[in-house]
Amino acid sequence: HISLDSLANYLNYTIEFNSNGGSECVSMEVVNGGTYGTLPTPTRTNYTFGGWYKNSDFTGSPVSASDLVTESHTLYAKWDLITYNITITATNGGLVSNSGGSFAINTNLNIIAYSINETAFLYWVRASDGLKIVENPLNEVVSQDETYTAVFGASFEGIAVTSTIGGVAYIVGDNFDNLSNTDTITFATKQCVAGYTFSHWIDLDGNNLGSDMSIRLTKAQVMDNVITAIYVQSANNSINNDLNN
Repeated sequence: HISLDSLANYLNYTIEFNSNGGSECVSMEVVNGGTYGTLPTPTRTNYTFGGWYKNSDFTGSPVSASDLVTESHTLYAKWDLITYNITITATNGGLVSNSGGSFAINTNLNIIAYSINETAFLYWVRASDGLKIVENPLNEVVSQDETYTAVFGASFEGIAVTSTIGGVAYIVGDNFDNLSNTDTITFATKQCVAGYTFSHWIDLDGNNLGSDMSIRLTKAQVMDNVITAIYVQSANNSINNDLNN
């Protein structure tokens, strides 16, 4: 006859793997009193593998190859979403809506550069490749550590562009030093707050300069002037605000 204690020496334990969205891992057998040995390493897009745990809450420490196995059980894969450090800066006293931080991979950045005083937003510079991006707000998908700098034109003294609540306004281009008074400069605007609609442009004297979201004005028109994009609250949004007050 074989005793139960002797029989236990011949038992194998089954280890199942719950990959939690990662690549599939087949179960394995471990002899009684043996160790895990080499454990599989699953993969998952946009995540790094954080080890195998005996519980789905991932409390305690992950198991290791040298841990003893004393029963059949399931191991759970822990995953950590890949994040990258994004730094946002501005030159010449400009302002940005977010100074950066840790962002999950594939996050859509939506960073606004604000023109103040008599500086004008020119473009963003992406540090990794020096690319100039004229769109504002900045819309980039996070895929690596990166630094973006909002460049403001201190050399554009006497030219200012701004927007009422609801949008942002900026100058397209970066070199006006050699322009004559009859040469044109392009101003553009984008909506950035829900419930507001672009209406028109005005100058410092309140003159209506047009209702296109991108306009060209002569250097003579904009020197020592402030060009403002006017946004108005949409009718539905205004009604909702009245009902909430």
